[in-house]
Amino acid sequence: MPAVNASSLKSGENDTLPLANTGSLEGFIKYLGILASSPESQFAATVLGEITKQREQIQSQDEELKENKITINGMFKANQDEKLKQQDSASQIESLRATVHEKEIEVAEYSRKLESLQQEIVNLKASCSQEAAKASQSVKDITTLQNNLKEKDKTIDQMKTTGLKLKSTLSTEQKKSKELEAANASMRTELQAIRDRIQNMEDFTVQYPDIDDDFVTAEFKNLWTSATNELFPIIEQDVPENILKPSYFLSEGNNLRETLEDLAGSNGEKEAFFRRMLLSINPDAERNALNTEIRAVVQKMLSYAGGLFPESQLDLFCTKIKKIAQSAAEAWLPMQRSRQKFATDFEPFDPEYSEWDRFPFAGEDKKLVAPDLQGLYILNVFPCISWLEDDDYDPLTKVIQLRSSQTLYLAAQQEAAQIASCVPARRSSNRPRRQSTAGSNGNHFLGGSSAKV
Repeated sequence: MPAVNASSLKSGENDTLPLANTGSLEGFIKYLGILASSPESQFAATVLGEITKQREQIQSQDEELKENKITINGMFKANQDEKLKQQDSASQIESLRATVHEKEIEVAEYSRKLESLQQEIVNLKASCSQEAAKASQSVKDITTLQNNLKEKDKTIDQMKTTGLKLKSTLSTEQKKSKELEAANASMRTELQAIRDRIQNMEDFTVQYPDIDDDFVTAEFKNLWTSATNELFPIIEQDVPENILKPSYFLSEGNNLRETLEDLAGSNGEKEAFFRRMLLSINPDAERNALNTEIRAVVQKMLSYAGGLFPESQLDLFCTKIKKIAQSAAEAWLPMQRSRQKFATDFEPFDPEYSEWDRFPFAGEDKKLVAPDLQGLYILNVFPCISWLEDDDYDPLTKVIQLRSSQTLYLAAQQEAAQIASCVPARRSSNRPRRQSTAGSNGNHFLGGSSAKV
């Protein structure tokens, strides 16, 4: 082992390590990193490694010495057993010699009885032969047992060697296990910190409402029913799309809205996350913008219907329009915050497309009409709502359309043509609008009684 330079371990002489702020965990960690990379620490680690290595060697030699002592004691015991066996054999030999001597005396004494004893001798010889065979077999058995013992000794030696290797492996694995436990504890701490940061981010954003396709479909159908129930008693013309345009947190002219729609087609989860973040930035501003949009809808509809109602009905009309716009905003709010992406569609469909419902005029026959008699598309009165996923729009409801084949529309069109040919020019508005009076047949454009304006 290399000699330890005591001067290198003295603190304060060659110490160039910066003092860390012990009150700060980050400073303490940096201090430990600098201390671990210093030459003194590396030298101390080397010395400790050598000491540990020599201790392990001494421990291994002690274990080998113990095993050798055990082996020597076993051999000594075996030698003692062999000596006892030899003493027993010598005693037996002396006893046999005495017996033979006595037999010889008896043979001499009983020579006269030789003939009677010959048969007995033959029997004794046969018995001796059997005993000799047994002795020979015993020798073979002893040899076999000795060979087995040698094999077992080899097996024991191999098992001892394997045991030492397993102990070494176990020690290594235990060390690795401790390192892994320390790393795992560090990772758990980091994971908890990450979870806390994610939870903080989740607390910043609005929560996903628990809605599904059935909820969206029901809400959208209820919105149409509510709108028609509010407006049918008052107005006499088709419902423009601006009334039922759902409120959204971005205007249609905003580039982010188109970007989010494209993102919803390719990565819906990412789009939902960014939409939640945008909705969470300034909820008060979003509510103010929503109220402003509702007021704009009311003012726009007022500009269309300003000359159609007396003052008493005009206020009621504005109240109904505001109520419908607020209902549309409330119905759209959970869809706006949902994980799925929903979008409305006011664009005209292909005339051959059959997924639409006719605009329900009051008093009109609701029986189904053959496709070739349904007429041309005139106006989408109420949009469909679609579920956007994988860049594909899946309609959940049907578009409500005004078709040229509808009886009351044809009557209103004919009446409007007659009025246009005989009535002087009326007051202009911001954009062209259709007005149905239906004075000739007593039925106005939406059905029911005609209102005096």
